[in-house]
Amino acid sequence: MSTDPAKHVRKKKDAGHAWKSLLEIFAAAIGAPGGPKIATETRAVSYTGYCLCIRLDILVLGTASFSTKEIFIMAGKFLLKKASDGQFYFQLKASNGETILTSEMYAAKPSATNGIASVQKHAPDDKNYERKNDKTGKPRFNLKASNGQVIGTSESYSSESARDAGIASVKTNAASAATEDQS
Repeated sequence: MSTDPAKHVRKKKDAGHAWKSLLEIFAAAIGAPGGPKIATETRAVSYTGYCLCIRLDILVLGTASFSTKEIFIMAGKFLLKKASDGQFYFQLKASNGETILTSEMYAAKPSATNGIASVQKHAPDDKNYERKNDKTGKPRFNLKASNGQVIGTSESYSSESARDAGIASVKTNAASAATEDQS
């Protein structure tokens, strides 16, 4: 196995941005910026379905501090489902299993699959999010394609900041999410 986890992760289609996210998480965990200088050696990288595990041996330079850390990153996923009326829809699940986006109903499975591709294409750009309130005044959002068509709708949230966190979660999870066909 390669000793460069970034090269290994790039080979995994569904892990896309996981290495960059891992570095950000790791830097925060050790107190960067201005934190200790570290040297790491990757001992193992494994990828199974929706989980990326990276094991690092860490040496804090200038000290005798040494430790081994295993960091797990769970990826989000799309669930492709068939409704009782025979139509298809999908849900985007965050890494914690929460539903963060639900599609409209599609008459054909290939249309729902195209909807997932559209979410992956449009999710990164903030201008594609319509922030609104539901009938009871609770914040929610729609993700729209560049033609203005709604391709996914969120749940209702308790606050605008919770809704904005939901949008951030869609941006984080959609691009690298695998699709699990449950239809």
